[in-house]
Amino acid sequence: MTDEGYPNEPLELEIYTGGRGVLRTEYGWFAVTQFASSPTLSFDLDASHEVRPNPLDRKIVRKAAATLSTGSGMERR
Repeated sequence: MTDEGYPNEPLELEIYTGGRGVLRTEYGWFAVTQFASSPTLSFDLDASHEVRPNPLDRKIVRKAAATLSTGSGMERR
């Protein structure tokens, strides 16, 4: 999920009960299935289909945008 110019882009892997989850990258969010961590980390990923944002994702983005636009919480102490 990286490219030649950026070999160390951040990513986040979130796994839920049942071995499913989401891989968040600079290139999008992708569904994870068949997660296993023993003896090595492995999972299936369909990088051709992005995960659509859910209502909680939208709420977080709206709140972050509002906070950033007002500068609230950004004051130096």
